[in-house]
Amino acid sequence: MASKEPIENPNTPNVNFIGFQKQLREIIKDIKQSNKKTGLNKIFGGKKQVNPHVDGRILGNDAPNNKEVSKLIKQLDSDPTDPLVRLRLVNAMMADRKVHHLQTHLNMMLQASIPIYLSDITTTFLQLVMHTYRAYLERLANLHKHNMMAIRSEVLKNVNMSGIDVDDEDTEDSHVKDTESMKTEIQIAEALIDNCETIIQRVKTKMTSTLSHEEIEELTSKEKASSSFFSGESEKENPNKQNMIISKAVQAIEMLKQVPLLHGAGLDLAQLLGRIDNKLTYPLVMEGRIQMQALKYQLLRIECGDRRARENMAPV
Repeated sequence: MASKEPIENPNTPNVNFIGFQKQLREIIKDIKQSNKKTGLNKIFGGKKQVNPHVDGRILGNDAPNNKEVSKLIKQLDSDPTDPLVRLRLVNAMMADRKVHHLQTHLNMMLQASIPIYLSDITTTFLQLVMHTYRAYLERLANLHKHNMMAIRSEVLKNVNMSGIDVDDEDTEDSHVKDTESMKTEIQIAEALIDNCETIIQRVKTKMTSTLSHEEIEELTSKEKASSSFFSGESEKENPNKQNMIISKAVQAIEMLKQVPLLHGAGLDLAQLLGRIDNKLTYPLVMEGRIQMQALKYQLLRIECGDRRARENMAPV
């Protein structure tokens, strides 16, 4: 019997990473759909609403006067699968100004994760994800601390609060109203931040290969061809090359399992490897390791005060 999907606490929306994984999978689906369209379809297809994450213009909304950001968005509109252009877009956005709103940090984190979910997994792309992930969590924790101080200052109207900076920008809406949920989100964010440097160092030292979506597409296309009624012996994949790509994918999954935001990408990659060759044991092992890390994240949530996470620890 398959295990049920964990239930996330609606009172802690800013650290509900299963929701972020779902959002990223939807973006990837939209990117692949967009890529299927021909040039004529794109021109005459009408003004249908497109996911603003596909070409990255969701970031352009926060930097309307940045010419570099606008140029990179146009490039992604032509090819939304280009990981280097998306990396440059996120870097340009981060350099646009020193302080960003929480929503912008979230959008940058999702944009940085898109290449990983497309199976473009390199040390550089993973470090970018980790940088935006840590910046998002730091902004979240700081924002809650300022908002909690603002709540206290409202209650303690007659108390001298001089020296405490609670400006308009720091009290932006975090979509969390009660202080108990704020405290839970702060604790979860800070626990995840504590792991970031270890993960970054592990990526730098342990990730010795890169994986591209072209390699994965090559494997899956050969697998489809070999299962086709009309395919011949000439369609067979070079076993050495296939083993090399599978080995690189396994190493990539080892990196992805460490970050709750990237668990979905790791699971998708493991399941894809399992479809390529059902005799392989590695995909099931890797899937199990990601699920174990996901359970550890639920345990961390419980330790940080999220009582709802206990429901996800029950045996199924």
